[in-house]
Amino acid sequence: MRTILAVLTSSLIAGSMSHAAEPGARHATVWTEDTYSQAVFFAVLEGLYRDGVSSEVVGLVLAGDPTTRQSDHFVYACPLCTPAREAFRLYQRRPRFDGLKMPKDTLGAGIPAAVVEQLRSPEKQPRLDALQGLIETWVARRMDSLRLTADERREWEEAMEARRKEGMAMLERMSADPSWKNCAICDASTKACRQPARPRRVVRRGDRYF
Repeated sequence: MRTILAVLTSSLIAGSMSHAAEPGARHATVWTEDTYSQAVFFAVLEGLYRDGVSSEVVGLVLAGDPTTRQSDHFVYACPLCTPAREAFRLYQRRPRFDGLKMPKDTLGAGIPAAVVEQLRSPEKQPRLDALQGLIETWVARRMDSLRLTADERREWEEAMEARRKEGMAMLERMSADPSWKNCAICDASTKACRQPARPRRVVRRGDRYF
């Protein structure tokens, strides 16, 4: 059974295609009006909850350069970075769940300690590598939940690649850090679409299958 977020994404595919920027389009993609950008938003938000990402990790990811005040991990106006950043920001302000004896505000047990250590690195590249791994996992899960055909996956890959190029153009134009050579979220989203679909695991609960 699809998750609620997967159904939401499917409805976006059906109803929002007219808003998606086509490869080579002149106008910048507005992420709130774009199917593929919104898919990244939902993928990241679901991943944060499912993996139980800690508030410390969220703070590390959202941290900006203290001198320039620019984001240290998200490319300004990138159609893939922006929805990912907004998912982190929304999750950062998450409330506690009601009706539980023990206070809880997320679902999973947290990400591996080695990934957390990477995100604490004083060097940017290890942090970008760690973030890319997380985003790729989460977007790949989203792709699997959509049950796309091989042709549909190619369409998604092409669409993500077009938006990756848009993000890279913004990185070259706006970044004050000459060592920042790649967009972690863009690379992760594109690579996730290239992964072959994983076999669906069917679980029986009573007389229902999920």
